Amino acid sequence: AGEVVIGEGNRATGIQLASAAAAHQATSGAGLGSILNVEEGRSRREYMSSKEDESAWAAGQGMTLDQAVALALEQLASKEKI
Repeated sequence: AGEVVIGEGNRATGIQLASAAAAHQATSGAGLGSILNVEEGRSRREYMSSKEDESAWAAGQGMTLDQAVALALEQLASKEKI
């Protein structure tokens, strides 16, 4: 979801979603996402290019799974209004 949202022009929210996903994977033991990220050549470094990006990553790390899902659904709903 994070990469899709970034691709649609909302970088900060996309980074928050990517960060929340990474945090959830780390705490839940769901390592499949990590394996896929390595296989596809993705890493946290590709998202970080400014202080704003670092702040968005930190905000995502603090999100609960429910908050991240709500944010992703909010992004989907705003896209459907266009």
